[in-house]
Amino acid sequence: MASGGVSVPHVTPTNLIVQSASQTNSGNVFRMMVRSVPEKVADTTTETYEEAARMLANPRDDAVVLAQPIFPGRPTLVHLAQPADKRLILYFFFTNPGDYWRVQIAGAPPAEVSIELGENQVERYRVRR
Repeated sequence: MASGGVSVPHVTPTNLIVQSASQTNSGNVFRMMVRSVPEKVADTTTETYEEAARMLANPRDDAVVLAQPIFPGRPTLVHLAQPADKRLILYFFFTNPGDYWRVQIAGAPPAEVSIELGENQVERYRVRR
């Protein structure tokens, strides 16, 4: 507990490693956004690409903890401090997105998330706790 009886949430460091090929997004720079949300809010199955893009364009959502460019063919490494009671959602704003443009990480905050991007979507990801 911090002074004054205020509880301070436990924070877990998380590394995000994003790999892309030179042909990802037709070789054009695009954006990644990361949100840290409570478990009860974490279901994004009904969230549209357009709704997510509005959050990126107008980041009034305090849950947005990162928005940065991805340069195709160059690895991206990001270090986050993730509250233990929150869940990560990663968004990739491809010019012409495929079906898998978002990744939701369930469970306790991971030590590391490795994401491999294809031409216009997330091809695979691995979580290390």
